[in-house]
Amino acid sequence: MSLDDKDADGRYPSRYGQIAVRPVLRRAMRSGLLALAILLWSGLLCGREPALWDTAKNSRRATDLAAYRRAEAAYYRDKHLRGRHMAALDALAGIDAATSPEPRVRFFYGRMLSYVGFDARAVVVLEDAIKFAPKHPCVADALFALAVCYARLGLTEKEMATYERWLGLEWDPRSRAIGLVNMAEGLMHAGRIEESVVRYREAMANDYGTGAAHWGLAVALDRAGDPNGAIAAAVTALALDPEMNDVVGPNTFFVPSYDKYWYLALGAMASVKTAQSQLTEIALWNSAQLYWQQYVDAAAAGDRWLPIARIRLMQCTRTVEELDKRSGRKR
Repeated sequence: MSLDDKDADGRYPSRYGQIAVRPVLRRAMRSGLLALAILLWSGLLCGREPALWDTAKNSRRATDLAAYRRAEAAYYRDKHLRGRHMAALDALAGIDAATSPEPRVRFFYGRMLSYVGFDARAVVVLEDAIKFAPKHPCVADALFALAVCYARLGLTEKEMATYERWLGLEWDPRSRAIGLVNMAEGLMHAGRIEESVVRYREAMANDYGTGAAHWGLAVALDRAGDPNGAIAAAVTALALDPEMNDVVGPNTFFVPSYDKYWYLALGAMASVKTAQSQLTEIALWNSAQLYWQQYVDAAAAGDRWLPIARIRLMQCTRTVEELDKRSGRKR
C-alpha cells in the first residue's frame, strides 16, 4: 500500500495493496500545481491556522506548527514515496511530535510512521492522537492508516473495528471501495469467507471499476468452493486491470505475503480464456502451475487454504500434461 493518505485521484490504496495508504496511499503527485493545491487544501481541512494571539500564548504550538510546515514542504518536494516520508519525519525530528499540543502535528507524524512501516510506533501515536482530538478533520485519514498498521501487525479484529469507524466518516465512493476491499481481505485472512464476499460486493457497489475488488472476489469465491465463479470474477478483473497492477503494483501488500501467488494463479488461468494460440495457452497453464506450486511451497503447515491450493495445483498439473501430449511436446 502506498504511504500517503490518498493517491493523486483522491483514493485510498488497497490493503493487499500498500498501503500506502493504501492503495492506501500509496502515489506521487502528477503536477507541482496540484501538489501545492492539495497541500494548501489539506491545511484547511485539517484545522484552521492559529490566531496570532493563540500562537503567542503557546510558543510550543508555534514551534511545532513551523516544523509541521517544513515537514509538509519536504514531503511534497521529494519525488520518491519512501524518500518523501523519511524527509517529512526528518523535518519533525527536532520536536516531540507525538505529544504536540497541535493535533495536525500528531496526525501527520503518525501517518508518516505508518507509511515507512514503523507500525508498532505508528499505532501508539495514532491511537493517542485520535483520543486527543476525536472530532478533528484529520481523524478519518488517521483511522485508515491505523487500520493498515493493525493489518500488518496481524491484529485483524482491531483492523475491522477501525475500518468500521472509518466508514462512518468517509463519504467518497471510490475511497470507500478501497477500504471495503481492505476489510474483505482481512475477513478472508481470518477465515470469515462469506462476510468477505459480501464486503467485496459492497466495494463494487461503491465503485465497480475498482480492480482490486474483482481480484479479491475471485480469490474469495475460489476459497468458498466456487471455482467457476472465481474464474468469471478474474476475467472481469483482467478486463479492468489487464496488467494486474492491483496485485503486483508497489502499493500493494499481502498478509501473508505468499497470498499473492493465489491471485497470480487465477489471473493466469483466467487469461487462458482469451489465449490466441495453443502455445500461449500452454504457457499460461504452466504459469498457473508454477504459481500454485509457489503458494504450496510457501504456505505454513496450518494454512487453512492449503488443501484447496494443493487441489488446484494437481488440476493444473493434469491440464499441463494433457496439453503437452496433445501438442507432442516432451518435458
